[in-house]
Amino acid sequence: MSAEPYLAIQVVMMPRDTNPHGTIFGGVILSYID
Repeated sequence: MSAEPYLAIQVVMMPRDTNPHGTIFGGVILSYID
């Protein structure tokens, strides 16, 4: 385990953020990074 700090974001995904397979759209994740 590293002792170096790191950045993290925690976001609750809603059903509108998923596709018919129940996985998260990549664009949703990228929008939080941008």
